[in-house]
Amino acid sequence: SGFTVPGNAFTVDETGAMLTQNLEIPNGGYLAINGDAILKHVSGTATDLVSANIPTASCATYGTITVTGAAVGDTVYASPDSASSANGIEDVNLSYIAYVSATNTVTIRACNAIGALGVNTSDDQEWRADVWHH
Repeated sequence: SGFTVPGNAFTVDETGAMLTQNLEIPNGGYLAINGDAILKHVSGTATDLVSANIPTASCATYGTITVTGAAVGDTVYASPDSASSANGIEDVNLSYIAYVSATNTVTIRACNAIGALGVNTSDDQEWRADVWHH
């Protein structure tokens, strides 16, 4: 049979399908479902990120995003807004990773594996970084 979480936050039937959902996690609370609890989520945005010239077969810092509350070792997902620029990172075929490089700072590191001899991007692409602390 299914189950209901106390307070009717959500109900799951015997097949595992969620029938209702109304889950609110107060400040300081956390949710763990078959994994590590996410203790904190913070997010930040940045515009005007511009890369230096990144030669073929090399990597460099593309830019940084201030994310207040981010700590070294936290999990990061960062994404450019492709609609905000006609010459963004995805248009010049750079790959990238994001990581918390220092307290409150997410660094975007880009690599030019097969692109032109030197690639840099426009300076008006918007980015968002989401950071989770487990």
